[in-house]
Amino acid sequence: MPFSDFHGNPETIHRLRDMLARERFPHAVVLAGGHGAGKYTLALMLAQALNCLAPTTTDGLPDFCGKCANCTRIGQAEDLDARFAEAVETRENLRETDKKETRLFVQTHPDVLVIPPDPPQMMIKVDQVRRVIETIYYRPPILPL
Repeated sequence: MPFSDFHGNPETIHRLRDMLARERFPHAVVLAGGHGAGKYTLALMLAQALNCLAPTTTDGLPDFCGKCANCTRIGQAEDLDARFAEAVETRENLRETDKKETRLFVQTHPDVLVIPPDPPQMMIKVDQVRRVIETIYYRPPILPL
């Protein structure tokens, strides 16, 4: 699904793609809106565009191919509910002491980390944020193709 297939808020999409084109993308972007507004979909699209191995252009602005290894791996996180269920099931199979210390993360690509709300309170926990802070300083490994 390229950026042209994203429906809604074309000004924001254009602004984000323009930042990608000028290679002036900020270190953080806050996507806000109501439930079902497309925040998660847009975040995945941006991750694909930033990590695409064969970027394309549509309407004169950068886009992602959706077919390369990076786009495919990041795209696997589209079904967040299924990935979330897998993570919860994996945690349930741990020992009781490990369950309490294990937080949920969805990571289909080394550079993209999704932090879903942790049950049963369905909140982002401090340990999840600490993990992000600890790992954010490390550059991803460069793997040979």
